[in-house]
Amino acid sequence: MHIIDTDAPTPKYVAAPSMLRNRIHVNAVILPDRTVVATGGSGIAEDALTASTEAEIYNPATNSWTTGVRARVPRMYHSVALLLPDARVLTAGSNPSRRNDETRLEIYHPPYLFRGPRPCIEQVPQQITLGASFTVHLRTPATSNGSA
Repeated sequence: MHIIDTDAPTPKYVAAPSMLRNRIHVNAVILPDRTVVATGGSGIAEDALTASTEAEIYNPATNSWTTGVRARVPRMYHSVALLLPDARVLTAGSNPSRRNDETRLEIYHPPYLFRGPRPCIEQVPQQITLGASFTVHLRTPATSNGSA
């Protein structure tokens, strides 16, 4: 994996630390907390024996990887990971062997979902204008009504 700082005067690719497991056909999703979850992949092509079933999470603040939970289904070539509106990650697809398509779906729950009660959006503007400020009203466990 490589990182590019687009705010730098002269942006350039810089190597990030290696993932904990070698993977090809890996799926990566940028999460709402600015970390990146990498799921699936295998060490050798579509070889299920070398499949990586544990998620790995890259934290740009610490420039490091940590191991996440293990999936039940190996995801290799022709698989996908997709961020859902509720901040979970859907993983689907794969072909563990030629002409053998994986049809089971899994939902990955990133660690931030377990950091305590989540805020509830109570009110948002019906329309916003590009570049303009707007207010989102939240209900959080600490207060009955707040703004963000």
